[in-house]
Amino acid sequence: MKFVIVHNEYIKPGGEDSVVREEQKMLQRHGHEVTTFVDSNRRIGAMNRIKLAMRTIWSAESYRTLRALLRAHRPDVALVENTFPLLSPSVYYACRAEGVPVIQRLHNYRFLCLNARLLRNEEVCELCVGRFVPLPGIRYGCYHDSRAQSVVVASMLTFHRVKRTYQRLVDAYIVLTEFARRKFIEGGLPAERIHVKPNILSEDPGVGAGDGSFALFVGRTVVIKGIWTLLEAWKELPDIELRIVGDSAITDELKAFVSEHALEDRVRLLGWKSHAEVLALMKEARLMIFPSFWYEGFPVTIAEAFACGLPVAASDIGALSEVVEEGVNGIHFTAKDPASLRQAVEQLWRDEDRLHSLRQGARSTFEARYRPEMNYRYLMDIVQSVLDARSNVTR
Repeated sequence: MKFVIVHNEYIKPGGEDSVVREEQKMLQRHGHEVTTFVDSNRRIGAMNRIKLAMRTIWSAESYRTLRALLRAHRPDVALVENTFPLLSPSVYYACRAEGVPVIQRLHNYRFLCLNARLLRNEEVCELCVGRFVPLPGIRYGCYHDSRAQSVVVASMLTFHRVKRTYQRLVDAYIVLTEFARRKFIEGGLPAERIHVKPNILSEDPGVGAGDGSFALFVGRTVVIKGIWTLLEAWKELPDIELRIVGDSAITDELKAFVSEHALEDRVRLLGWKSHAEVLALMKEARLMIFPSFWYEGFPVTIAEAFACGLPVAASDIGALSEVVEEGVNGIHFTAKDPASLRQAVEQLWRDEDRLHSLRQGARSTFEARYRPEMNYRYLMDIVQSVLDARSNVTR
């Protein structure tokens, strides 16, 4: 089968870009021909602001170039990853003009929220979910803290809602969790076209021994990831070591906090580590802590933890309540509540039988849901359903 992957890369390569690359490799490993149509936000700096705004709503360049590529390669399916801002929704029209069905992956909440995170002032915000015109997002300048730039994003969404682009020209949507599926249905996307497929885990790292006697945090050490909730909780956990992998602009503030509260003997700020080093730590740790308090998509680090047999203590918010199952592969605590986090970790840490059961459950979850070959099967089932639907229409 022949695919074209359509993707607008970010200035700083992130999780979405990595997922796109891994999916391309997965398809190629299974013998599929993959062509890419990619633009990069690194070009934005040299662009005229007015032209960029117009292009965000409709890119004639993307439309023409993609149509030519489709005519040359004749793919069976277009996998659209990110179109914002340079590619624009004009890519859907190019695919329709050339008779190529479209599967759109929803990595974030851009279709519902101007900043794509359902977050404002470091609090969950759903004011624009279900609104035809996202006026609250404009009022609060939710995109880049700018009302002018927010108007551009809102105009793009509203223009294509008026044209019913998202209902007419996208054959299927892929979301990462059932939680996300419910949100997009609330936002007006057709429920029957929304499929759940988690992010790809490219390989099985294998199970660790879990004999390191420490808890582990892996991720950007930023406010919305719950880093301050984590440190506040650890002030009252004198007998448990915590290792924190990741860094950010507030790393110096975190170091100052650790020093001020004399936590150096049990809180280790390890900074950035390679992927191999992170997996080695996961295999050694007894528990991973995930205190994020915003609507995470699907953190690959959780799937990796499960693969290593590492249970997860996670906030009870959004998709985390779904991915981490209480008593099966981890435990929950109240988001943004250090006392709740401390109590949950203390109780589990003393219960060796429960920890052992959760380790087995974590690995079983990986085996049942997140093995690389299963991810491929999920995707191909969605692709086949789209092709079958197209075939039925043309009969």
